Amino acid sequence: MYKVSVIMPVWNSERYLAEAVDSVLNQTLKDFELIALDDGSTDKSLQILHDFAKQDSRIKVIASEHQGYSPLLNLGLSMAKGEYIARMDSDDVCFPERFEKQVKFLDEHPDYVAVGSQALRIDPEGDPIGYAKFPTDHENIDASQIEGQGKIMHPASMIRNDALIKVDGYRPEFEPGEDFDLFLRLAEVGKLANSSETLLKYRMHCKNVTVTKKERHQRVKQKALEEAYQRRTFNQDTVPVIKINDSPSNQSDFRFLWMHTALSSGFYSSARKNAWIGFKSASITQNSIKNLVLGLGGAEAFAVKNMYNKKPIFSIIIERPLSLFLGFIGRLLDYLKAAIDRIRSKIPKEAYTLALLNSFLIWNKGKLERPKKGFFRAIFNENNKDIYINIRSQSSDIMTFAEVLIAKEYFPVVELITKKSDKDIHLIIDAGANIGISSVFFKAYFPDASVICIEPDTENIALLKENISDNKLTNCKVIQGGLWYKDCQLGLLHDFRDGLSWSIRVAEQADGTIKGIGILSLLEWCGNKRIGLLKIDIEGSEFNIFRQSEVISKLLAKTDFLVAEIHQEFGSCTEIQSILFENGFFSFESGNLLIASRLKHY
Repeated sequence: MYKVSVIMPVWNSERYLAEAVDSVLNQTLKDFELIALDDGSTDKSLQILHDFAKQDSRIKVIASEHQGYSPLLNLGLSMAKGEYIARMDSDDVCFPERFEKQVKFLDEHPDYVAVGSQALRIDPEGDPIGYAKFPTDHENIDASQIEGQGKIMHPASMIRNDALIKVDGYRPEFEPGEDFDLFLRLAEVGKLANSSETLLKYRMHCKNVTVTKKERHQRVKQKALEEAYQRRTFNQDTVPVIKINDSPSNQSDFRFLWMHTALSSGFYSSARKNAWIGFKSASITQNSIKNLVLGLGGAEAFAVKNMYNKKPIFSIIIERPLSLFLGFIGRLLDYLKAAIDRIRSKIPKEAYTLALLNSFLIWNKGKLERPKKGFFRAIFNENNKDIYINIRSQSSDIMTFAEVLIAKEYFPVVELITKKSDKDIHLIIDAGANIGISSVFFKAYFPDASVICIEPDTENIALLKENISDNKLTNCKVIQGGLWYKDCQLGLLHDFRDGLSWSIRVAEQADGTIKGIGILSLLEWCGNKRIGLLKIDIEGSEFNIFRQSEVISKLLAKTDFLVAEIHQEFGSCTEIQSILFENGFFSFESGNLLIASRLKHY
């Protein structure tokens, strides 16, 4: 029996994990266990945890397939032996006296079921940017919650174990707002508090859950609040509407936000650093230059900003000249960009494409030929094999070439198969084969595998066949059609993204001219062979297929590895991952791709 059980979910946190674990081990209160639950990390997180566990018997490491935050928290609760549960995230840092002070509070206040603290917000590099302040008494905390505002920071909280059991722990259906739902329910069985002291460093970065899943976060919080009103028999007509978190959408805006926060909190060194990083990653505009000047100016710039915001004289003396200067710089940059665009417009499009592609190939020791007008042939070495790719000069083929053969976006799945599979790959399905670049790439690594290439567009099909022929690929079957959940007729649509050849999508149409290839028909073509690798890049149609549980289960039952580009205009990556997990797959994101393997390979 321990006084405290620390529950720490971990997923791909190698950058910050050691610092987080060290901060737990360095607590002044020593009577605790640390339950670290790895959620199928693909980096070195699990190894870091095992290294710590070898040095301290209080650390229990649980390795799990990727299943999400709430199920892991409930798993940790089921294993916890402590009187109190301390939450801790794998990218945050505890102050040394955190556990001691929170335990003391709960010991002295038996009517309280949870206690949080104030927090110091830090940026990705660990530099301070501002304080998170919360009310300390139950009445204000719960009143704020009922208004839709969470006022206990989850990773800074310590909760009575018996209270968590009483409310049945976390409810996974409320993820990523499971903490808001939990504290609403805890407030119905006891009191909540926050220490007036700062006991946690809370790390801010672009991948915080409330940022990356803000729309779902708003929906589940709204649902949790409505249910709380029902449980407490409040008037349902008075439930507040929770707004979507208005967080930035790119790194530069995050950095400028942190710069402003750091300035207002007096952390001028952090402000200067974040202003510079934000400026480097932003387009050069009047706003980005203004943020840079403000951030680098530190205390003086912030003081001047506050003064001229309050006094018109400073607006006249400082703001207007500064705005005119920045406006001049912005217009000058616009003129330069326009001049470059005019020069570029005079270069024939084929010549521009040729120069761009040639630079790729020279850098990667390849070469470029021009077999006929309007086409290029790129000769490129992959896995010690010369491969030949014919591409159209005025098309998206060059971008496809760059993604597959220059950026090697499919190499992680090749590496996964090579490491985890003890059998050869006999069959590859390339659904959304385009002009065959991915098929050629896969055959370079699995030359003995048969490939079924499925592509709906006639022009793409012609070039696909040419690329297969030029590379002398055997056992490649080309099928014109679109992968669908049933046999039907489909129509081609050019309304997605840029509308170019790599963005063609299909939709069910009674008078469509494209054959819809149903999953059951595809399985018949496969015969007795297992699908070693299923590649899906079908411009949003993946959701039409995965949402048909009966047929997708049959397809996945015959599949060992999968790589799919998830087009989130039509649904969420999490939805596909959940379906894969239900069908016995571990999955992880790699750039724009979702890569999955049967759990038996782990």
